[in-house]
Amino acid sequence: MAPPPSSASSSSAASASPRPFMDCFYALADLDAGVRHAAALDVGAHLRDVARHGAGGAPGLSGKAWRENVHYAVKRLARGLGSSRGCARQGFSLALGELLRARLEGGLKGGQGGDAGAYVVPDLLGVLALVERENAVNGSQRGQEERDLLLANVSGAVAVLRSGRLHAQGAELPRRVLALLLRTAAKKRWLEQMCYEAVAAALGGSPLDHASALESRASVGEGGGGGKRGKRGKRGEEAAAAERRAALRQAVTSAEILQLLE
Repeated sequence: MAPPPSSASSSSAASASPRPFMDCFYALADLDAGVRHAAALDVGAHLRDVARHGAGGAPGLSGKAWRENVHYAVKRLARGLGSSRGCARQGFSLALGELLRARLEGGLKGGQGGDAGAYVVPDLLGVLALVERENAVNGSQRGQEERDLLLANVSGAVAVLRSGRLHAQGAELPRRVLALLLRTAAKKRWLEQMCYEAVAAALGGSPLDHASALESRASVGEGGGGGKRGKRGKRGEEAAAAERRAALRQAVTSAEILQLLE
């Protein structure tokens, strides 16, 4: 495995020539959002371009080598979602989403792989299953480890949503994504809003609109409360946060939405 990139290479933005393949994964954890974004694009560039080969960027990529590189990238990105190093979770989720959107720029030699225009990663159900398997919460983890794994599951689901291909494999993928998000939300209260907002994004604007309406209704109800309401302290902020969570919960766990999980 190649050593981590130097600070000089980490700070450079994406260029016409992507950074070496292995260096991309180190750069995905960089604290600089611009570096993470460039690295995410570089991962996709390496695997879209069939003329590149792994870390050396050598020409003449065979079907077997390409498939190995794609498999390595998807597995490493899925594992990286559970990392607390730097900004790895944000970078790896971004890169996974970009990779799931990527299409081949040319066919592989001798019909050994996908045709030009085909998705680099066609099987999103397999990706989601890999995310869950690599970041399984089995009850033995505690504290930071459990937190990292739970966030990894949410980040993986968000990466699938970001791909824009939620309905590409029929109804099963949306059901699996929604089930993962709702199951994760039920584990920890502090995850609820993040999960529910992701569910709302998956289902379009109406659930969030509904949540906003519920919040507005709650705010109107508070308006006549007098002086004590005017000076909202920590307890007031916590109560407002609880109301927002409840609004989102009501929006995304309606009977209509839950039918998708049956």
